[in-house]
Amino acid sequence: SRLGEHDPEHLAGQLRHREIDLMVFTFGGNDMTREQSDLKRTMDPYIEDYTQVIELFRKAAPEAACLIMGPVDHGERLDGRVKSREIVARMTEAQRQVALAQGCAFFDTFTAMGGEGAASRWKSEGLLSGDLAHPTTKGHKLLGSMLYRALMVGYAEFRKEMAGKPMPVELGTRL
Repeated sequence: SRLGEHDPEHLAGQLRHREIDLMVFTFGGNDMTREQSDLKRTMDPYIEDYTQVIELFRKAAPEAACLIMGPVDHGERLDGRVKSREIVARMTEAQRQVALAQGCAFFDTFTAMGGEGAASRWKSEGLLSGDLAHPTTKGHKLLGSMLYRALMVGYAEFRKEMAGKPMPVELGTRL
C-alpha cells in the first residue's frame, strides 16, 4: 500500500505538528479491485498491508485514539439487478480484525448501511452514486450522522460505566 511507504520520521513530525487526538481511517474501496488477484481466495495480503499502514500511523502518534471505518457497500450489476460485491463483507471483517489487533475502535459502515443489498437500496434512494461505490453528498451526510450517533451512544455508555470513578486521564494530559 502506498500509505505504508511514508517516511516514519516525517509522518511522526507532521502528526505531532497537528496535535491530533483521533485518527480516522476510512479506505478500502480501491483495494476491492484486488478481488480477482491476490484477494481472490484469502484476505491475508490485505490484512498484512492494512496492518502495516495502521502500525505506521500508531507509532507516529501513539497518544492519539484510532478509529477504523469499514468500507461502504459497493454494488455490481448482474442480470439487470444491483447486488453487493462479495468482497465487501470480507474486507469489512479484515478491517475489523486489524482494528482489534491494533487497539482501534471499529465502525461497521457496511452493516450501518443495511448490509447485503445496501448498494441497491442506497442507489435507489439517491444516497449512492451511479458507480455503485461512492456515496452522494446526501449519502455522506447520512453516514456522518450514523457515525456521530454511534460515537455518542458509545460515549454515553462509557460515562455510565465511569459514574463515580475518576476519569482515566493523567494530569497534564492535553484534552
